[in-house]
Amino acid sequence: MAKPTETEVSRVNQAIKYARSLKKPNLSAISKEYGVDYKLLWRRVKQNMKPKTDVKPSNYALNVQQEKALGYWIQAMDAAFIPPTPNIIEQWANATLARSKTPDRTVGKDWVYRYIKRFPDTEMKLRRQKIVDSKRLGAADVSMLYHWYDLLAKALDGVHPRLIYNFDETGFHIGQGRTQRVFSSRMNKSQQLASNEHGERVTVAECIAADGWRMHPLIIFKGQHHMESWYDHILPDEWMTATAEKGYIVDELAVLWIQEFDRETRNRVNKNEQRILLVDGCGSHLTFEFLNIAEKANIKIFGFPPNRTNYLQPLDGKPFQAYKAYFRSQNNLISQWGGGQLATKSSFLHDLLTFRDKALTSRICRNAFKDRGIYPPDAEIVCKPLDNSLPEPLDLEIDLRNEKTLSPGPDLLSSSLENTPSKTFKDVEKRQRHLSGLLDRSNITPKEKKTLSQVLEEQEFYFNALANTSATIAEMARFKAPREKKITKRHILGLRDDGMIRVKDAKRSIAARHTKEAEKEEKRLAREWKKNHPNSTTPFRSEAEKDAEAEPLYNETGEVIGFFDKF
Repeated sequence: MAKPTETEVSRVNQAIKYARSLKKPNLSAISKEYGVDYKLLWRRVKQNMKPKTDVKPSNYALNVQQEKALGYWIQAMDAAFIPPTPNIIEQWANATLARSKTPDRTVGKDWVYRYIKRFPDTEMKLRRQKIVDSKRLGAADVSMLYHWYDLLAKALDGVHPRLIYNFDETGFHIGQGRTQRVFSSRMNKSQQLASNEHGERVTVAECIAADGWRMHPLIIFKGQHHMESWYDHILPDEWMTATAEKGYIVDELAVLWIQEFDRETRNRVNKNEQRILLVDGCGSHLTFEFLNIAEKANIKIFGFPPNRTNYLQPLDGKPFQAYKAYFRSQNNLISQWGGGQLATKSSFLHDLLTFRDKALTSRICRNAFKDRGIYPPDAEIVCKPLDNSLPEPLDLEIDLRNEKTLSPGPDLLSSSLENTPSKTFKDVEKRQRHLSGLLDRSNITPKEKKTLSQVLEEQEFYFNALANTSATIAEMARFKAPREKKITKRHILGLRDDGMIRVKDAKRSIAARHTKEAEKEEKRLAREWKKNHPNSTTPFRSEAEKDAEAEPLYNETGEVIGFFDKF
């Protein structure tokens, strides 16, 4: 239905005004005189109904100006070849609500798709960004699997879930993204996302228990030396890093890992209890040294059938599926907000810290053992759906949009954007209340009233549009910052390059080098002082000594405003 013109609206308003000025108006005659619809005039006069343009639908979370500002931001992002995903649109809608009078309110899970349907630009549609990944295929003898589950049930009989572990590695290609849908008007450009499908591989070794516990990870980089730039970010001290020629776990690293596993899980074992470690058939897990250390520590190694781990191993289920999904989504965000800058070795550890806690939750770890029929042992979960051969492994869907950790909240915006806009919005409301009072004055002309009404509407739109732009800049800066650090090629000295080290050891080595260089610099400055002041009786003092001997300066109220050097 076509929208009424300004002239038609004016005639309706004049007819309503005239009808209400009469005690007993003849609505039929008035409708003919002004050329307006009789039923419309009757509803507006007799039932006192407001026009649809004045009624805000009750199911709209954002008002007209807020939606207009959000649409303006979406089109601007699309024009800049950064089309937003539905999840990002939802985050920005919640950020808009956070800036208004309802900071605790959020849009529903399907709000984005309803908003997209009524989006004014008909060229904007959800379009898929495709990244193709290969899937492993395999076949299995069901009777052999039933036999393996019988052996597993005997091995786990009476064993507490805190004693049942699974150890495995997964590979990440730095910069690899994932398929996602974006809201865009472009058919081709929006289907491309900066990604590095053949990026350098990093191996992460994880170990989880059936009760939801997880061990500190081992991150294996391809190379020969540990680089100082890897540890520029804030990382847990107990994380372990290592280097390998091809970026895969090797026999020596597997031996070092089983020793760390023994130390970290020793306090979870009571007297006469045995730990069960489920591993795949990788050669590094079955060397004499590996098995010998496990036997001495009373750790029973239980293997999976060959070529069946993708169906049986707990870590190969939802834990690693979620791991990869969050990793690729993180890289999509880096590509989206970082201006095409992809992850590097230096930023990988920082990125890993952001998505590991989301992917390897205690609940996901517990369910991983249950979903594969490991604990409690249940062969029917895997074997019953099979008919002589295993089908293609399930590609588990990880719904990142419904994860609580990805729900938009205060962490979406920086502290300044989180606090300042809400205060500014109060100022906007204050101005609007002041200006709204002018509309009721009798000396204001209809033209002035119309102009003032437009100002009130546009004021909120421009406020939200400006806030969205500021938030976009802040989000880009947040993703760019870890990747814009100057990457040095300085090696970490004093530590074995062919072994496994902890983050705290790497930090200690870097701090020792900084101290040594500072001492060397002070000696150089002392020589320069002596050379430039040969007859001076004042000895050279370092910056630390100056700070220690400086006297504080106070203002009138007694506050320290600086320090005064006595020399």
